[in-house]
Amino acid sequence: MMRAQAEFNDFSEKLQIPDDLRGFIIFMDAIVDVLAKSGDVTCNNLGLSQEFYTGLVDALRHPDFIQNRNMLKNSMKKGWCEDKPIYALLFSYGKYQSKDGHPQIVAAFLLQYFYIQSHKSLLDFAGSTEEKRLMESCSAFRLLMSNCDQFVSARYLHCQSREIANSLEEHRQQAPNLADHHKDYMSKLSRFFASEWIESKSHSGRRNQSGIRKKSIRKQESIPGEPDFLIHFNSANMSQHVGTDSEPDDFMLIPSIVEDISMKERGKSELPVVSNIRSKLRKRALKTSVSQKVKRRFNPSLTATQIMAPGCLAMMLDDIQNLSLSSGKIQQVPKPVIALTMYISLVLGKPIEDVKQLYITNQRGLNGIWVDDSGDWWLSFAVKSTVKASSLPADPSLFLPVSDRVNWRCPVSIRGYVERVHGNEDQISSSTALIPEQYWEQIEHACRRWLKQRGKRTNISINCNMISEFLKNYILATEDIDLTVLDFSFGNLSILTRSTRHYSYYRLDELSLQLNQLWLKISDWMGCNSTLPGDLFHWEAKNKCSGVGSPYIPTLTAHKRLVEGLVQKVESLKPTRTSSLQSIVDHHNAFAAYVAFLLLHATGYRAIYNPLPTLSLTFKDQGMMVISDKDNTDYSHTRLICMPTMLGNQLEYYRSHLSKLKTYLIGLDWELGLSLSRWLRTTSDDSNIYQAEEWFKKHKNTRTDPGPLFYIDLKGDRAMPKVLSPTWLMSHIPPDFKVNMGRHIMRTYLINKRCRAELINFQMGHWLAGQAFLSQQSAFDLSMVKIELVPVLDQMLKEQGWRALSSHLR
Repeated sequence: MMRAQAEFNDFSEKLQIPDDLRGFIIFMDAIVDVLAKSGDVTCNNLGLSQEFYTGLVDALRHPDFIQNRNMLKNSMKKGWCEDKPIYALLFSYGKYQSKDGHPQIVAAFLLQYFYIQSHKSLLDFAGSTEEKRLMESCSAFRLLMSNCDQFVSARYLHCQSREIANSLEEHRQQAPNLADHHKDYMSKLSRFFASEWIESKSHSGRRNQSGIRKKSIRKQESIPGEPDFLIHFNSANMSQHVGTDSEPDDFMLIPSIVEDISMKERGKSELPVVSNIRSKLRKRALKTSVSQKVKRRFNPSLTATQIMAPGCLAMMLDDIQNLSLSSGKIQQVPKPVIALTMYISLVLGKPIEDVKQLYITNQRGLNGIWVDDSGDWWLSFAVKSTVKASSLPADPSLFLPVSDRVNWRCPVSIRGYVERVHGNEDQISSSTALIPEQYWEQIEHACRRWLKQRGKRTNISINCNMISEFLKNYILATEDIDLTVLDFSFGNLSILTRSTRHYSYYRLDELSLQLNQLWLKISDWMGCNSTLPGDLFHWEAKNKCSGVGSPYIPTLTAHKRLVEGLVQKVESLKPTRTSSLQSIVDHHNAFAAYVAFLLLHATGYRAIYNPLPTLSLTFKDQGMMVISDKDNTDYSHTRLICMPTMLGNQLEYYRSHLSKLKTYLIGLDWELGLSLSRWLRTTSDDSNIYQAEEWFKKHKNTRTDPGPLFYIDLKGDRAMPKVLSPTWLMSHIPPDFKVNMGRHIMRTYLINKRCRAELINFQMGHWLAGQAFLSQQSAFDLSMVKIELVPVLDQMLKEQGWRALSSHLR
């Protein structure tokens, strides 16, 4: 009983219930209706347990309470609006509960009210002023709901607090017949939902910014070397920041370090490269932060770590469109020029400095808009090759065609922005900067000035970096589409390393589908707020049969011919019981070469020495294996990857082959046979994982100690086991092919099969610094790898003509 009394006292204090319980039944009717219809407010939000709430509702149906006239009084007591604003609000609920959407907006108001009460640091005032502001918000909301017919609650359904604030401010400014006092109510309510309280008047002529406003526009720089893992788009402690996304799981993590306990200590003189770090603060922090067992890898870093919310993006597109149609100047730059710059930066994912390097021209070879002889407009960009000219294949007919430039049909929306700046096609000269050169010095400052003015008007703080890096941040947050799509489509240089682009290849028709998919996903994410131009869903390449990216992707016919050549070599060297040592060695070497190439193509293994240190760390039932393909004294790349079914079967055949080879060699070469027996005992003993781990660390990437995958060098009557090397493997394939082209083929195949970027990076070992899969900070779900990747990789190997070969040793 005492517990129930204490719970009711807390409930009464939180919702300001009067001591005499005047109108309490009417008040509880409102509570019951809001909880039943909204689904957002729960008993816990009100400070009640479910059991107590149910008991309270049942008790109020008892005749003793129903006949209580004081509890049934339907008129407010004088002073409630000032002393008990939240109680007065719910007491008046019956006047507007029948209107569409009102229960839901009341629920949203209550949640925001309770949130502000529990986070009083959001308010830049204290004591009586705080209570006054909350009272004014309750009164404004109650009066709008009761008396303003133009206040349509349905428009705010399923919106977050920040979006409701933006919509209220927009409605207040655009409603033609809204009374002044109703506009004042909406202004107060907008600031309430935004959790930002700015004094409407100031004797000094300057408006004082509240603590939350200062906090929201202060950019927190991530210091390299510090394990900062709190940069989430939908993190609870950032839910009130402008531009955050409230969708579950749509977050991006940008931590800073990768650790591997197997690394050797690094000397203080071995500093990471800092030439591409712009911030002096970061460079200074980096130079004083050299630690053991840590390798910091820096790519061009993001300059914005927030993503615009769907409603903010829709409003931004509308405002850019309106700006383009406006006259006048900002910082001596015409408004249409600013609108063109902002729109190009958003759609192409380019910073303003890169936008200034674009041209509109009728000549080939310049980045920007190319007008061909037929008068058609194309977005044209050079795609830089990561391969030296001397390393290109001598016979290009064996490989898929590669272009050094990509041309997209110019979207109508971009053309409209350009024509408002440059006039029609007849007025455009042969080669003109897309952003007129006379505005280059002022354009970035003008864009920042416009965004600042817009932020004051809408209470939404957005900077130029958030616009130019919106596409990158969205892709990193969702991890559905590979970030190289932007690099190859518009000649960008994203935060990815050179090797990630080096291994990727896109046919232009596939690249256009990826762009279409990207913008359709953004449109779905925006939902009813979507105001994206329809032309962003229809990207069309000029030369659809060509491609961009890696030049080492063979045609399917050439690839099958390569595989068949390796198979035929094994088949042609069948030994017999009476065969000589030379024939046994030749068969083993051909079989080892086939297994090695299948290993490289089935796993995306880099071309390294000793690619299979042990057979003990292959897990066929789980579809996994441990590899290490990028090791040196400072950085370890040992990782778990997906193992296709065919490769698992092939390794079982190879294990059996080694057992038979031992029998043959003991009869022909006693010393080599005994040595092979020792290797097999060490690398095939799955019962001792610690022994396998030590063997793995010792033999990975070694050039002197062969693992189970080796070839035999026969000199005279002596046979010596040798480590498999890239040079030895090259001797088994035509010179136009590369040993590590399987890595290029795998990444391209997974991209074309629309595998999620997260899974591709897991298999390839391509991750940003600190995003190592299965590390202590990782939330990566390993169970989905076998479900999603194994079927795709099995199909890839089957299409390419690979099969599991058994040894001909009997």
